[in-house]
Parts: sequence; C-alpha cells; structure tokens
Amino acid sequence: MAASRGSRKKRVWAYILFFLAFLFGSGVVEGDSDWKVSLFYALVAGGVATLLLRSVWKDEEKAVEMARGERQLAVVRLAEREDGQLTVTEVAAKLGWSVDEAAATLRSMEDGVRVTTTVTDEGVILYDFPELIHDPGRKKRLR
Repeated sequence: MAASRGSRKKRVWAYILFFLAFLFGSGVVEGDSDWKVSLFYALVAGGVATLLLRSVWKDEEKAVEMARGERQLAVVRLAEREDGQLTVTEVAAKLGWSVDEAAATLRSMEDGVRVTTTVTDEGVILYDFPELIHDPGRKKRLR
C-alpha cells in the first residue's frame, strides 16, 4: 500500500530527528563539557522522532482497517445479489480480485453467526450469509 504524502513526510522527519539524536548522543559519549545539554537534546529529538513514527504506524493501521471494511462491504453487497451464498472463486471473478484476496476477505468475515461456511457434497466451500438467506422478503434464485 502506498504511503500517504503526510505519512512520508512524518517518516522523513523522524529519521532526521533520530540522526540528530545520534549526533547529540555522541557528544555525551565523547565527554563534551556540556554533556547534560547534549543528553537533553538527544532525548528530545529521539522522543519526538518516536512519536512521529508512532503516528505513521497508527495512520497505516487505520488505512488497512478502512480498506478491509471496504472489501467486506463489497462482499456483503455481492452476497445480497447472490442470495446469501458465495464461493471464493465467485468473489474473485465478480469483484475483480485475486483468489487470495477474496479468500482472505471471506475468512476475515466468517464469525459463525453472520457468515458461516458449508461444504457441499462435491467439496465446494460455500460462505453463507444467513441473514440474507433467511430474509423472507427476498426473492430466491436457483443455484
């Protein structure tokens, strides 16, 4: 996933600050006369850099979570059109995803209540959406 421009800037500034912290820290090790000031600057630079990187990581986690939610919503909409039963191959073909992405999304949704699995006699794994299958107001199609 491509990093946002803001995340990239934060990451660059964090690395610059880590480098400055290293430089100030080396002044402490070399026994500068103002070693306390160097230590303070090293700790501040390192702390701010750490906070910046933490912010980048949180932004990336939010982006991943949003993408997962969008994929799951697309699957639910497809399941609604398909009367509440899907296979991995159907999801991949109809949504234009890779088989791995379709399988991972369906597995992430399977909770044993809203999304369950059934294995047919032929060995096909069906992901069932009981709330869509058992909706009495829905028109059923033949599978």
